[in-house]
Parts: sequence; C-alpha cells; structure tokens
Amino acid sequence: MRKQGPGKECLLIDLNRDDPPYPVDPSYAKPRTDPSQEDYSSWGIVKAVQYGIFPRVVQLIEPESVGPENGVGYDVNQLDDEGVSLLHWAAINNRIAIVRYLLAKGAQVDRTGGHLAATPLHWAIRQSHLNMVHLLILHGADPSIRDNTGLACIHVAVQMGSVPVIAYLLATGIEVD
Repeated sequence: MRKQGPGKECLLIDLNRDDPPYPVDPSYAKPRTDPSQEDYSSWGIVKAVQYGIFPRVVQLIEPESVGPENGVGYDVNQLDDEGVSLLHWAAINNRIAIVRYLLAKGAQVDRTGGHLAATPLHWAIRQSHLNMVHLLILHGADPSIRDNTGLACIHVAVQMGSVPVIAYLLATGIEVD
C-alpha cells in the first residue's frame, strides 16, 4: 500500500506477476469434497471440472495418460449441452489449477457461451473471483468483449458491485465506455 493524499491508500498491482497480488484462500483451488472419500471414476468431464477433481479431468482429456479404456480424449473447446465450455465452468467455480491446465491444452480464453454468450472472464467477474480474473487476463482474456446484453467486463463488475474486481480492471487500463 502507498498513500494517495490525506488518509487514502491505493493498492499497487504488478500485472506481470503470474500469481494473484493478494492472499488467496487455498480452499478455493481444492475440491469441495475430500477426493479420498468418493469414487469419481463415473463422473463426466463437466462435473469433474465444476467440482475441481483434477485427476479425473486429466483422465478424460488425456486418456493416454491412464490407458485408453479409462478416458475419452475430450476436446477442451467442445461446448456442453448448454453451449458452455470447460473453461467457463472452471472459471465460475474458481478452479485455478484446472484453468491453467485447460489453457495449456489449448482452451480458447475468449470463447463465448451460455445463454448470455459471455466469456469465462465474464463468468469469473459475476462471481467476484478476483484471482481468476487476474489469471484469465494474464492469459490474454479480452475484457472489452461484450455479452449478448451489451455488457463488457467492467460493466458486469459494476453491476455485481465487486469493488476489488472493478479496481483491478481499471488498473489494467481497460476502456470504460
């Protein structure tokens, strides 16, 4: 923090860092349930992404890593029945490790999907997942893309009342119109 006038402070963010510039609760990147307590072998790719079951996600995307009989070679850019990509589901559920993996496997960071035709960045902003917003922008997400209601990412952040996300987006130098 540094002082910005009488009694005011401003958070300086290094946008070249690959990690969030603030403390992150490690539980956000972990599965909601203890993986040792449940058999995930029958879970589909969307559910595994939503719940953050990283080994199952890898198994379904890279069947060669565990044997062809155990996986299906799922395309990371394929849309589900709702027109939503895996990256959307990982972003809205704040699954940092899975987002990194999907991006490394070629997931399209600005793919639109769902009934709002929104990007994964829009979805992360709707949930005020600042660390996810940071990660997606570092990987080239375009905050100026508008959903089918005409909202760019800054508008969504304002609509949701997410002051930290608004501040972060403004710090990146995005256009606000």
